[in-house]
Amino acid sequence: MKVKDICSCETLTVTGQDTVKEAAGKMAKHNVGALPVVDYSGRVIGMITDRDITVRVTAEGKDASRCSVCDVMTHDVSCVCMDADVASAAKMMGHARVRRLPVIDDGRIVGFISLGDISRTGKYDMEAGHALCEISSKCTCKKH
Repeated sequence: MKVKDICSCETLTVTGQDTVKEAAGKMAKHNVGALPVVDYSGRVIGMITDRDITVRVTAEGKDASRCSVCDVMTHDVSCVCMDADVASAAKMMGHARVRRLPVIDDGRIVGFISLGDISRTGKYDMEAGHALCEISSKCTCKKH
């Protein structure tokens, strides 16, 4: 099974120039905890999460309406190609310790795949379990 068969094709994005307040508003409006940050051509350059906002803005007493997304986003983002195998996406999630990956085609974001998407297939339970184990802090799970 390919990533494109189970990924979500609805993708909200922000740019690095948007304010953190704008990003947080978009997260609240759409009930999501993470947004990919894209450049002018739709290529993923980072990710901003509700945790990034809490740790890098709120906890430091910064003004979210004056901080740009680029200042607080996570820069090193793993992405998966839409034609990749679902099992390899699960391995990538575990290695990167993330629960969701931007799905790209020709370098541009086209969707998201989450650990939940993989679990719901019912075909990759072992891979999803290993990924979740790796994502969890200080995991000592053994790989089979």
